Amino acid sequence: MIAAALAAAPSGKARYTIHIREGTYFEQLNISRRNVALFGDGMGKTVITSNRGTPKGGYVPSSATVTARGNGFMAQDLTIQNTAGPDGNQSLALLTNSQHTVLYRCGLHGFQDTLCAENNLQFYLDCEISGTVDFIFGNAKAVFQSCRLLVRRPKINGAHNVVTAQGRNKA
Repeated sequence: MIAAALAAAPSGKARYTIHIREGTYFEQLNISRRNVALFGDGMGKTVITSNRGTPKGGYVPSSATVTARGNGFMAQDLTIQNTAGPDGNQSLALLTNSQHTVLYRCGLHGFQDTLCAENNLQFYLDCEISGTVDFIFGNAKAVFQSCRLLVRRPKINGAHNVVTAQGRNKA
């Protein structure tokens, strides 16, 4: 459903907006077009979900429910989740390598490695992000303003959680 709307997007620099009605959508989205905006009917009401995990030693980016590579990606009032859980090893909800990513009032939920803020400049406002074991990671210069970070119980009893793991070599 959402993938079909993305496929119908005309090429160009103009903003392309998709309104996603309340409901649960079992899809994996790969957004390569610039200036795509996804608008839902509310965090927890509009849910984009998948349950693809990463086998041990597997390619983590392939597990992402939503992958945004086109610059100017925006999302508002929706939830992106990956329900692969503890047996899915690393399982991304969102991987974004988009310059000027903006998420507003969005939920990002997974287990390990929920959000990969891979590169570029990114801004998260009034979001809720949950996971375990460095569930926010990447090389981006990202700002999280008024966000709720929810730490889940790790797979192994007694293990500790780390909220973030940045991948930058330089400032």
